[in-house]
Amino acid sequence: MEPQQIFQESVSLFRNALFEAVTKELMNEFGYDWEQKALNPPGSDSIMTHRKKPQSWDLIVLIQILHAHWEGLFEKKLGKKLPRAVFTLVKFYRNAWAHQQTLTLRETYRALDCMEAVISALGTQNPDLEKLRLSTLFQLAYSESQVPQPSVCQNCKVPKAPQETAICSQGCVVCYFCLNQQLKTSDFRCPVCHRQLLQEEVNHIAFTLQSLF
Repeated sequence: MEPQQIFQESVSLFRNALFEAVTKELMNEFGYDWEQKALNPPGSDSIMTHRKKPQSWDLIVLIQILHAHWEGLFEKKLGKKLPRAVFTLVKFYRNAWAHQQTLTLRETYRALDCMEAVISALGTQNPDLEKLRLSTLFQLAYSESQVPQPSVCQNCKVPKAPQETAICSQGCVVCYFCLNQQLKTSDFRCPVCHRQLLQEEVNHIAFTLQSLF
């Protein structure tokens, strides 16, 4: 399957698993009027949605509920298992997909991995989502094994040894010298495609630079 198809299927599976886990926690915490309290968190603005019935809540509403009730409810169960930012990352990829932005296979797998981590931390399982994640991982591994070893930096056009170059999630080949110069200016974008680098990409680059320079 293409990344867009994989992500579409994963959003549906993740939403259903997340709905089951989140509503269970809300019921246990708030009792009979959990639906009303879910959308009206204490000390925070009400969650605006025309989908009042829980069965019609989409993934974005569920993530908003998780954020709004993090302190005092979901942090107790999830805070030591995964960072709150995981939900922001899933929301970012979901919005990109919903707005017809092209997701790479690596970005699709990254989103799937985050989804699986959330489901696991909430103490539930979704075999179909796990199967989809693993099949995407195998597809990613195969596709990357077919990519020739990078040798020329697309930014400075200088031939480099394979260990001196990196490939951004958009497929740009960039040497670590160029990346080092870019990061020194606090400009955390790919020098070739100018895409904003994810924090995990910046951390990986910084770690590699320590061993090279």
